[in-house]
Amino acid sequence: MVALIGQLVLVSLSGSALGAAGAAFFCDALFPAVFAAWPQMNDVSPQWTIGSLVGACLVVVAIFVCGGLRSCVRAGRVSVMEALRGDEAPSTRVFWLRALLTVSLVALLAWAAVGLSESDFTTVMTWGVLLPIPFCALIGLSASFVCPFVTRVWTAVVPPSMVPAWIVARRRALAELAHGSSAQLPVAVGFGMVAGLYSVLGALRSYAAMQGADASGYGLGLTEVILMLGGPVLVCGVGAACSVVMSVKSRGRDVSLLSAAGASQAMVVASASLEAVIHVVSSILLGSAVALLSVMMLNVSLGASLFAGAELAPGLVVAAVGAILIAFATLVPTGIALSRDVGPALALRE
Repeated sequence: MVALIGQLVLVSLSGSALGAAGAAFFCDALFPAVFAAWPQMNDVSPQWTIGSLVGACLVVVAIFVCGGLRSCVRAGRVSVMEALRGDEAPSTRVFWLRALLTVSLVALLAWAAVGLSESDFTTVMTWGVLLPIPFCALIGLSASFVCPFVTRVWTAVVPPSMVPAWIVARRRALAELAHGSSAQLPVAVGFGMVAGLYSVLGALRSYAAMQGADASGYGLGLTEVILMLGGPVLVCGVGAACSVVMSVKSRGRDVSLLSAAGASQAMVVASASLEAVIHVVSSILLGSAVALLSVMMLNVSLGASLFAGAELAPGLVVAAVGAILIAFATLVPTGIALSRDVGPALALRE
């Protein structure tokens, strides 16, 4: 267990150190370019110290260790023979710390909603652009329940008789979510952040225009969007794809079982493609919820129409990147499994 925790610390410390070094090196050059469309930011310059960078690295390490501590403890209690025996059954328990953080975040959002409703426009504008962040965090904390629930509900609308491969794809997607929500959560968070930011700015722009003020400052140009959100978008897509790739062994066995049961290669490929579609659509629904909740909370504070300024289309860029990477990570292992003999794949556990 100590070795596993040490690995978590090493990986998180290395990644955070590289990120801090990159931020310190590129921040001065990129900050003016990102906020070039905002005249009020011309006199603002980023400030950082060695202490702040070290503090950021320590926060990242703490988050990684807290997130992986439970798994490390459980892995340390599993014997070698038990680990080789087979896949672990998914746990249905809700970790008490996750439940506590979820309830605390909901209470914090409720308090923020009351505070914003009693604030002036400047305060609402300052804090309103940050609203997608806590809502994304809320999705992340409740992902073990929310992701399977959303996927189960919307996929039940499609009759299996219409698309024979659909039932296989649906069961495979739900089985994967039972072991973790990382196939959907990165894209959902990326979609929510992008669409949420655009929606909040759209709501502020709509309110300013309604009040007869200049609304030109509440927007982002293409250059600013690429510089600000290009990295996170790519990370979200790669994170989701890596999660799908991690299930390559179980996917190979499933493909062999389907082939042995008489499924054609076309049906196997179709089910893998539909599985990628299920993950992406579920991510879009979750990300849309983040954007809509953010803009609703802001508009209630401004006394405007609930969905005024909502813009979900920019989030589709994240969904498109995620869809390409998830489809690649799903179809390539499926094609490799189809090229192998069924007998050895079923006789031996890889």
